[in-house]
Amino acid sequence: MAKVQYGIATYDRWTGTVDSEVKAPMDGCYGGFHEFFESAGEKGWELCGCFPSGTVGLNVAQPDGSRHKTTDPSEHITFIFKKV
Repeated sequence: MAKVQYGIATYDRWTGTVDSEVKAPMDGCYGGFHEFFESAGEKGWELCGCFPSGTVGLNVAQPDGSRHKTTDPSEHITFIFKKV
């Protein structure tokens, strides 16, 4: 029986990037929304589910060193992937 691996990634609507979680990494998957999903599919990852995961009022650090206050839970969307 094949072992199932799970990966978690979060899309940040504000920056337009998707980042893999440290505890459930998706090595080799990178980039913006389209690029991330394309590289994930090429590496055998299948999308299982997603949910809004932004915390309203949270100040999130941005790549340019500024901070952005989350105003909508869907500013961050978490994706669950699996690979068999």
